[in-house]
Amino acid sequence: MTEKELVTQLIAEIRAARLVLKDAKVNTLAGVLDLIHDLVDLTEKKALVNEVVKANKKELVVQAANMLIDIPMVPEFAEEQLIRIIVDVIVSVLNKRFGKLWGAQ
Repeated sequence: MTEKELVTQLIAEIRAARLVLKDAKVNTLAGVLDLIHDLVDLTEKKALVNEVVKANKKELVVQAANMLIDIPMVPEFAEEQLIRIIVDVIVSVLNKRFGKLWGAQ
């Protein structure tokens, strides 16, 4: 499976899950954090199945989140950098709380 196909699949799964939960809108910081957390979790699970390397997992999450999140009046390159920082923080918190193998659980 190519990286683009994985991103498309992640987005489809997140959208399906959010529609089921009636939480398809990402219009608050909490919603953004929740969405990125869900993407990180899904990517970890996909990585175990598809043998995605560590560097690519982050890129998959950043690309998928960037397609789903739009911050008004913020240039696209800045949005991507903000998403990258949020992903790093979420992964760091999960690693500290659950150890490096939390995605395998």
